[in-house]
Amino acid sequence: MPQSGKIKINTNGSYLEQTGKTGIRSVARNDAGNFLFAFATPIQCNNYHVADAMSAKYAAQWLKDNGLRQDTIELDSMIMVDTLRSKNTSNLTLNPITEDIFALVDHTKATLLIAIGNPIRW
Repeated sequence: MPQSGKIKINTNGSYLEQTGKTGIRSVARNDAGNFLFAFATPIQCNNYHVADAMSAKYAAQWLKDNGLRQDTIELDSMIMVDTLRSKNTSNLTLNPITEDIFALVDHTKATLLIAIGNPIRW
């Protein structure tokens, strides 16, 4: 659960190598666990990590667009979390997406979590 008065957005990306189908999805809940919004949409990419990054980027953009600050975005990709934690953007495929996430998280002061709950704070 998020802190009192805050929102937590759980994000996820999926990629099926056999079919090439990729999608992103998120669900947002308030501090009482009440549903706020959800989305699921197909996207074009060629791996799971890009899909997971795109889902986190969409969530961060939603926070910014709605003027929300200091809320939580939860990811389940340890590679993405490590990339964001270290601010290592040397992966050329992830670089443009992670740069966008850095900027959005910096603007909204959001906290990024991996599924087991280790925070990354800016």
